[in-house]
Amino acid sequence: MVVVFFLVLSLLCLVLLELGARCAYQCKSEIGKILGIKPRLVLDEYEIPDPEHPENWKLKPGYCQTLENLKKEKERTGHLLGAQQLEKKLQKSKETHPKLKINQQGFRGPEIDSTHSHLRILTIGDSCTFGLSGTLPYPRIVEQRLRERGWKVEVINGGVEGYGTYNVLCRIRDFMALKPEITTIYLGWNDLFAEKRYSGIEKYLYTFRLFHKAWERAWGNRARAFAQYSKAKNPNPKAAEVRNLKGYIPSFLPKMEEIISHISKVSKCVVLMTLPSLFISDEAPSAKALKIGHLPYFTNNPYVLAKMVEQYNECLRKLAKKHHLLLIDLQKWSRKLSPRDEYFIDSVHLTEDAQKRLGGYIADQLMKLRPKMKGLR
Repeated sequence: MVVVFFLVLSLLCLVLLELGARCAYQCKSEIGKILGIKPRLVLDEYEIPDPEHPENWKLKPGYCQTLENLKKEKERTGHLLGAQQLEKKLQKSKETHPKLKINQQGFRGPEIDSTHSHLRILTIGDSCTFGLSGTLPYPRIVEQRLRERGWKVEVINGGVEGYGTYNVLCRIRDFMALKPEITTIYLGWNDLFAEKRYSGIEKYLYTFRLFHKAWERAWGNRARAFAQYSKAKNPNPKAAEVRNLKGYIPSFLPKMEEIISHISKVSKCVVLMTLPSLFISDEAPSAKALKIGHLPYFTNNPYVLAKMVEQYNECLRKLAKKHHLLLIDLQKWSRKLSPRDEYFIDSVHLTEDAQKRLGGYIADQLMKLRPKMKGLR
């Protein structure tokens, strides 16, 4: 009888714990504010917390540092993957003291023309737009190529490492204040990697989800980042988790549409760009691709990431059609990169040579907008 009593009591406690976990999961933002729990941000030296949104961050205005010192700082703070990339860049660089520069307005690149005398192009994005430290990011290539063709433009690099749609919405007023005539949006990687695709017991029990979150908070995102790069991969195009992605619509798509709505109020032309990926559904990943690529925490199958990206890109095409926007299809453009593993440093970031090609292609596509821009600048 006593055993039955304790079993019933234990079951009741588990049920109450699960109900509490579900409530906490749904109201986590409000609970965090009430308890005064601040988000844990692990920032680079050139980043600062966003004063208006404590869970967000932005670039440090006026920052300038040599890549050698920046590499040491990344090593000190545990950003070893970034330090490794900087080390490779320093070994190849012909410059004596290559630097990373953030302008006084908090954007990577030269100071913004306060007179707005040229047609302004804003490139909103994440690390793929910000560019690898020490390399020339594609926004600078776009500006160079368009100026070479006689188009007087100013291209502002609006990319920030780690940004997703939520982060951009936190900064939407900053972006709108620039009043760009053309805005390109190249977003999605961080959102896709953060999608809540639970499996196993976490799929059904929120209690285990909270334990998972607690572990992440205790150890930080760096542990998860290293796990993503180092975990063994099992490429299987016929796996159930791949089949289950048929008809997948990203949960963050409404945020993307919200960004479009805001930016369209100040930009005459808004341009969406699809994501080029190392892993694709109709090509078996090479041994090198499996070595350099990284995957979301919820899978070890490269075909899962490939399918998610392809489904997301299809959603972007539909969004562009719905809102009558120009679409630059980087997914299709990347099909010309062969072998693919020679043009990616991981699953999402392009090599320096591929960045130059990318900038040239985007410039070619933006030239189509020039007739529409006559009379503006």
